[in-house]
Order: sequence, then C-alpha cells, then structure tokens
Amino acid sequence: QALGWADRSIAIQENPVNLGVKARLLRALGRPAEAVQALERALKVGRAQKASAAILGPLAQTLDAWRREGTGGR
Repeated sequence: QALGWADRSIAIQENPVNLGVKARLLRALGRPAEAVQALERALKVGRAQKASAAILGPLAQTLDAWRREGTGGR
C-alpha cells in the first residue's frame, strides 16, 4: 500500500524526495534492482530541479552504499 502512495505522489509531482521514498520501499520489499533505478532517477530529477545538497547528498550516499553492498548495482 505504501508503494501505491509513493507512486501517486510521483504522478502528481516527481521530485527527489518521493523518488527516494519509493527506492527505500522497493528495497524493503526485496526489489533491490528497482530500488537502485528509482534512486538513480531521484538523483537525476534532483539535479535537474537544482535540489539542495541536503537532499542530493544523502541520496548519493545511499546509492553508493547500495552499490557497494551489491544490492542491485550494475
């Protein structure tokens, strides 16, 4: 159900925060490859929207950690 709410939020206005939430939900649901894709999208959208470093920094750190762990990295 939470994933559905995240998708609704993204449909209304895609931003790095709701994409980051979706990524974490996907990972918690055991879908690590999709989680990495969502986090990559969050960073791309955040950069395009000129989001602050306070938002982008933690997203980038999380993505790096997930990739190091091998949980869905390419």
